[in-house]
Amino acid sequence: MVAGLAGELLLRLGGAAAFVLQGERQWEPWHIALWIVVLLAGLELLSVLTFALGRASGAKLIPHRGKHLDRLEATDVAFIAFNKLCTTLFTYQWLRVMWEQPLGMRMVWALGDADAANTVGATLALYVVFDLFYTLFHRALHHRSATLALYVVFDIFYTLFHRALHHRSDAVNVYPFEFLSGEYNHLLAILRPIFDAVNVHPFEFLGGDDAVNVHPFEFLSGEYNHLLAIFLVSRFVVPVHVAAAAVFVIAGGFMASLNHTRYDVRVGSVYQVRYHDMHHWYPDCNFGQYTMLWDRAFGSFRHFPEGSEGVQFSYDNGTSSESPRKANKSS
Repeated sequence: MVAGLAGELLLRLGGAAAFVLQGERQWEPWHIALWIVVLLAGLELLSVLTFALGRASGAKLIPHRGKHLDRLEATDVAFIAFNKLCTTLFTYQWLRVMWEQPLGMRMVWALGDADAANTVGATLALYVVFDLFYTLFHRALHHRSATLALYVVFDIFYTLFHRALHHRSDAVNVYPFEFLSGEYNHLLAILRPIFDAVNVHPFEFLGGDDAVNVHPFEFLSGEYNHLLAIFLVSRFVVPVHVAAAAVFVIAGGFMASLNHTRYDVRVGSVYQVRYHDMHHWYPDCNFGQYTMLWDRAFGSFRHFPEGSEGVQFSYDNGTSSESPRKANKSS
């Protein structure tokens, strides 16, 4: 009874939030600032909870292959900051789409209307549809011409933006993200003895940051692929309960972050962190985000090497400083 009332209250609060968002043109600047702060705080909480979940699972850490990331470059910080800010916009649009249900979408809001089809069935369908498009998109990104085009476009804007800021006559003649990356790495250096004491690598704790440390085009395409999946499933497959849509996005955030903590978490053969880790080892395999269903279907699935079991982690006193892009990192 209490659980049912609590669930109904949460759904009504979600509906109220979506309704309020319809009046965004009347928002004051502090409303926008509050929305951004709350969402960014939620992302940091996600990182903390992901770390706690990985530790609580008792899973060992997957061995490293080659150099690992100990420092962030200016481009890393720029990507992380930009992508996190974009998440605040995506969340706003996600709520509005679920409330307004455009183009014949069939969203279910009432708790009493929840059933196996629009909750469990819809959630499974959402992951299957999402990973179909994500696998194809991710595979296309690894085509040399596509990757080259993305980085050429980005570097043009990066160069122009960098020149405009770096050659100012102000006293602080430093590109902002270069400054932030230095401060970020300085903070990690200060905290390193604490991480050492509990045998934790800083980026094991910051899996959420590593998960969004990708080219903005790739990140935004992946984020809005969630909306595409919700639209397709609700329009053509089965009505989607708003709770299923929430689980789909939030649990997906946990899984994407876990994929970058190196915790060898496994949920049967459906989801395993080691599957995604193989993609970092061999970029021509395991393109799926949450499951390997479509990689198996398309012949791009690759098993984790036998005998390469997880080990307890200890890092090399910070001798590695390679950027994820230089290390051929791909999400």
